[in-house]
Amino acid sequence: MPWITDFRDSMTEPGYPRDPLTWKVHRTLEHETVHHCTRAVFTTEPTRQMYSQRYPDIASSRWAVIENGFDEENFRAAEVGLASNPLGKPGLITLLHSGILYPIERDPRPFFAALDMLKRTGRIDDSRLQVVLRATGNDDLYRPMTAELGIDDIVRLEPVLPYRALQEMLRADGLLLFQAACYNHQIPAKI
Repeated sequence: MPWITDFRDSMTEPGYPRDPLTWKVHRTLEHETVHHCTRAVFTTEPTRQMYSQRYPDIASSRWAVIENGFDEENFRAAEVGLASNPLGKPGLITLLHSGILYPIERDPRPFFAALDMLKRTGRIDDSRLQVVLRATGNDDLYRPMTAELGIDDIVRLEPVLPYRALQEMLRADGLLLFQAACYNHQIPAKI
């Protein structure tokens, strides 16, 4: 029976996992997996290229790319009855990030620092900007950060919504993407 391995994300990166023993175990598992599977599937061409360079002894015919996708019907259904008004109050720009914000891989601290600077210089306030971070998975870490910076009136940490509840995304003024530079090879899979 063929063994198809789906690498949604790479198992190892320079410095990830951070613990050296964990990194070594992951790299060994990765090595054994790519050498014994029938085919390894990746979500982006840059990730496939990275693995191809990492394991040049593996035939290129054993690498494949299947990009992440979406069901257009979900969006058509979400647009039915969609309120024509924006997510926030009139004159309020609403930015939304929906999904996990890992403290390292998708670290929002530089974004928080930028919001702090913009607020301190009077360029933004809670009557002009609202940032919704939905389902970060790390609210207990980010809530004190936003409070300490004094941006908790602008940044709202909100709970999970069902995947099919896409109307919020369609009504936001902008969608946010957080991604560390070391994961640039994954960006097309996230957009």
